[in-house]
Amino acid sequence: MGEWLKKTVKANPAKTVGGAVGLVLAILILTINFWRTLLLLILIGTGIYIGHRVDSEKGFVRIIEYVLNKLR
Repeated sequence: MGEWLKKTVKANPAKTVGGAVGLVLAILILTINFWRTLLLLILIGTGIYIGHRVDSEKGFVRIIEYVLNKLR
């Protein structure tokens, strides 16, 4: 069975990742509720977006300056 699983994952990596993500989402929705799962996904997405912005050309200092200027 282990060899079959390795071949299947190598042949269909996107389907495997999609299935795993679907399984995790289904477990989250069934255990912690739809709205909490949605909030969790929004917060994770926001964190990824902020991390991407920090890693990009603008840099962390420019992001802080932008936020501080918007608060004034």
